[in-house]
Amino acid sequence: MEKYKLVSGLINLHFKFSLKVVCSIYYFLYSLYTIGKNVAMILNFSWVIPSKLSGCSLPRGQKDIEFLYSQGVKRLVSLKRPSDEISVICEQQGLKWTYFGITDFSVPNNDYEFDELVNSIISDMDNGIPCCVHCHAGIGRTGMLLACILGKYFKISAEKAIQAVKKTRSAIDTGEQVEYVYNYLREYEN
Repeated sequence: MEKYKLVSGLINLHFKFSLKVVCSIYYFLYSLYTIGKNVAMILNFSWVIPSKLSGCSLPRGQKDIEFLYSQGVKRLVSLKRPSDEISVICEQQGLKWTYFGITDFSVPNNDYEFDELVNSIISDMDNGIPCCVHCHAGIGRTGMLLACILGKYFKISAEKAIQAVKKTRSAIDTGEQVEYVYNYLREYEN
């Protein structure tokens, strides 16, 4: 009966609070479960283009970075600033680390800098440097950037790019993010 109450309570929380709050609660509960177990806590990891482009939730420390590295990731792009130690851990693991801040549930403030980021990720992919993108939960901002990369890389429409990302993971939280992908990839619309 206690398990039912806990699950029922979490389901109610899901509907009453934002995804961010639910994810934070889940991370907290998962961290309690993993205390002393020396395991990675990274969630929502998946390859969008196998061995080239992936997404995940916010890495929390050494074990998460080791997990990403073990999956073949060589570059980590953070859309939400992780703890200060992440850049040091990435350097120790041999991962290239890039921070490009985007406000939660929002879109980039600077289209030129965003395009430069997309181009640099595509260049790394072409040069054998697999990339992983993350925000907090690895859904909204992550999905938006992944869709823009896919669209530009394969020269496909926003609709096809978003569908391709959603085949591998949850993606894109807001209408504003969808609209951004459509505007970014408008040259590939036919």
